[in-house]
Amino acid sequence: MVLTGHTDVVNSVAWSPDGGHLATGSCDATVRLWDAFTGMEQAVLTGHRDLVGNVVWHPDSRRVASHSWDRTVRIWDTTTGHGERLLPNAGVGGAMAYSPDGKRLFAGRLDVTENAAPRSFGSAPRIRAISFSPDGSRYVAGTSGHTAAVFDSDTGEELLTLDHGSAWYSTVAWRPDGATIATGSFDHAIRLFDATTGELNQVIRHTESISRIVWCPDGSRLAVCVDGDETHIIHLT
Repeated sequence: MVLTGHTDVVNSVAWSPDGGHLATGSCDATVRLWDAFTGMEQAVLTGHRDLVGNVVWHPDSRRVASHSWDRTVRIWDTTTGHGERLLPNAGVGGAMAYSPDGKRLFAGRLDVTENAAPRSFGSAPRIRAISFSPDGSRYVAGTSGHTAAVFDSDTGEELLTLDHGSAWYSTVAWRPDGATIATGSFDHAIRLFDATTGELNQVIRHTESISRIVWCPDGSRLAVCVDGDETHIIHLT
């Protein structure tokens, strides 16, 4: 299946927790919502003034957060297509992730909790990618470089290092069953690591650089954004 509609490079893709929808963010400054079974476009969310670098679903599958190079984060109500919250001063680039309970959002330089003003990470290094474990006890993250690391969510202790060799990684995603971490790289490869030991289990080659990957809720498929205007769905054996 190929999702076609954006008019510029697709930077990000996110699968709704209920499995029925996909959200994509693009250099055309829009967020688009899709039916995950038919590939039909359902909505175009406009408001950002620059490219959308990242999108992420709230666990309730009714909200999507997007981070743009206009230095804002927008939280959208997907049932109406309207903006629900605008967060300025988020910086340019960086990762986004909701905690499994939906009460916390990492977004660029912001740490956002419900019913509270967002906090800034200030001069903290830019985090290129982040993904929580299903139970929220760990997260995998990394700054610019060839490695990602797994951290304890409560203490911040580094537990594992996931090595890409000489390739720069661009994205990380924790499998819904908690057993596997997928990473994408500019060397046209997706790597699957054991989430407990950090061992590299599989390498999936592509013809383009990988900009974003995300698991479907049952862990059987990956949605993959590549350098171009397409999103690919990969079925795993």
